[in-house]
Amino acid sequence: MPSITYWNRLEPRARSNDLAGALAARVRDPAWFLARQWQLGEFAGEDAGTPAYVRIAAAVSPVLGWQGANGAPTPMSVGSPPLESAALAEPFSPEDVTLRVELGNLLEILLAFYGVSDIRTHWLDAFPIGAAPAAFPDDVRSARLRALWQGRVIDGLVVYQASLAAPQPPPEPPPGVPGTVPQPRWAAASSAVQQFRAAVESVHPGAASVGAADSPSWRADRLDHQLRVFTGQPGESGSVSAAVLDAHPDRSGDLTWYAFDATSEGAPPGLPAPSRVDITRSVIPGHVKFRGMANERFWDFEDGRVDIGALRLDRRDLIGMVLVDFMLVHGNDWFLVPFEQPAGTLCRSELTVVDVFGVQTAVPRVEDVDSDVTSDKRWSLFSISGLGHGHLVVDSAAGVVQDGRPIEDVRFLRDETANLAWAVERSTESPIGRARPGQERVDTPPPPASTGIAPLRYQVQTHVPAHWIPFHAAAVPPIGSGQVALEMAALLAPDGEPGAPLVAPQPWSRILRPSSLPPGSPYRIREEEVPREGTRVIRFARWARSSSGASHLWISRKRTIGNGEGWSGLRFDRTFHVDEVVEAPTPEPITPLRWDTPPGWNGGDWT
Repeated sequence: MPSITYWNRLEPRARSNDLAGALAARVRDPAWFLARQWQLGEFAGEDAGTPAYVRIAAAVSPVLGWQGANGAPTPMSVGSPPLESAALAEPFSPEDVTLRVELGNLLEILLAFYGVSDIRTHWLDAFPIGAAPAAFPDDVRSARLRALWQGRVIDGLVVYQASLAAPQPPPEPPPGVPGTVPQPRWAAASSAVQQFRAAVESVHPGAASVGAADSPSWRADRLDHQLRVFTGQPGESGSVSAAVLDAHPDRSGDLTWYAFDATSEGAPPGLPAPSRVDITRSVIPGHVKFRGMANERFWDFEDGRVDIGALRLDRRDLIGMVLVDFMLVHGNDWFLVPFEQPAGTLCRSELTVVDVFGVQTAVPRVEDVDSDVTSDKRWSLFSISGLGHGHLVVDSAAGVVQDGRPIEDVRFLRDETANLAWAVERSTESPIGRARPGQERVDTPPPPASTGIAPLRYQVQTHVPAHWIPFHAAAVPPIGSGQVALEMAALLAPDGEPGAPLVAPQPWSRILRPSSLPPGSPYRIREEEVPREGTRVIRFARWARSSSGASHLWISRKRTIGNGEGWSGLRFDRTFHVDEVVEAPTPEPITPLRWDTPPGWNGGDWT
């Protein structure tokens, strides 16, 4: 038999849109309030008590390991680095000269500490600061600093890489020390090198922390991170099993609680056995409040600085309406129970409320109450989809993560005029580890030589700045599958004359040079990843302090929304007079020129 379940709630309704009179609550007949209370049954007693304290019974299981989209499973233990710095990090750039100099200065300090600073010249001759690669020349500032450091500073990165494969002396001297040095001093020099290696690995663990490879979780065709997290799953009656979660970082590059979804696949072998820790807490609950919220009792004196009558709400302002409804109607119905969950764990919790009369009430989760509702339509907050109820995951990097300035900024946009997509390198990483504006690569092509015969000149293609990398639509193999991707394309040579050869683009950013791409294969991006509004990918440095107190520094990426379409200035088949000076069109900027920080000699950012 069909039925309809509904609830009624009696609320006061103002006769006008002005709430000032209603909130003033002028009392002309106090007996009327007593009559209304008697009519609504408020004088009748209720067997209800105020919560005195809440008993929390929780079980937590630590993360067992993770696996990137392009790597093997990596186990984790209590002393492992945070999940973000391990799974989302990418190696530091080997072209960073400042990193080499910093490590070289560290080595010199250790050489002086062990009393072998007099043989520093041997390391300086064996591991000097090299020249810039021909494919990535230095800018003006980087060239000056490189010239200053050459012949004066040891290349600490090369020393570290050489120490990984060097044998322990004796019978051979450490890297950089020739055989002419007396053998008794080999031990002191070797101790300095070993201490130097340990110091480097404490900040950049492993030899893979410096290189040209991308993060194992980075998907170059999707421009995002994807990884799997393996963790223990606490069950009932003290049981524990393994769970597999798919993690998708948010726009800020963080692994928040809503970034995890459960899968039905099993955990791979080689990971630690799942474990659980039971936690029992008794805490005093407090009302959920926010600054400026009305008091719980109607006749309490309010803060004079808060003017609730000045609220001007609109039907379209849903957030404001919910906030006012919670403040005026449900403010005394919600309680906050403090519970500190260990970082990097999966938790299952149960709550029991004890009121002032000693009555214990177990608080079921809403999915247990609404058991007749399907899981896809069931209200569920702070839980993992597909894993069941009562679970919560927090990221393993405790506290606030500090983000540095972008060292690479690539904007992907659509150009309907040229029927292409473009990857604009707004900034790339310089050899000193800072952002270098992409406009520095803009070159003006020389005009074609005039024969002096024809009065007109023909130009096949206009010039496009070098930091604008073209992408055209291409079918994804196998042919006939219907899938389309954006493939990095080539343009004609800058001279623009007919018959000029095609010139492959030369991107400088690591974002457009993925390490997972096989040699000789074109770089393809899924077409749906570059919508009409565009997208933006940023490389930046991050620093965080884990729950153990250790500092962690890594390079990460994040993806944000773009700034709409753009125009590259690309045109074809142009004819103009010989005496006419044709300048290369200036591409339309993606965003207007502005200061990201207050103007200053060292704080301005013109990119």
